[in-house]
Amino acid sequence: MHQRPSNVNFYAGALVALAFIASPANADSGSTSEGNPTCVHYRAEAVLGVAGYNHFVYVGNACASTANCSIVTSANPTPIDFTVVPSETLAVITYKESPARIFQVKVQCRLQ
Repeated sequence: MHQRPSNVNFYAGALVALAFIASPANADSGSTSEGNPTCVHYRAEAVLGVAGYNHFVYVGNACASTANCSIVTSANPTPIDFTVVPSETLAVITYKESPARIFQVKVQCRLQ
């Protein structure tokens, strides 16, 4: 009698591999930078795209006034300037399709 092999292990392994591939990687960042207002927080994340990692930096402003900010990363040393209004979190993409999953972030903000 011929027994058919179980595909359950294959499917479980494939789901684990897909979950790993689809999961974002946190970059080297802090919640606040020295010199920034304590009400401005940020986090960085690398998300796997089609041909590499997309680098995102999320900057949240819990201050009563607008924050003028600038981001520099190890993958993109050209400053990216933007503003974040009070009670808002802004997602800034700093690099698309990078081969690097890990990157360092420097965020500088000052209140208006």
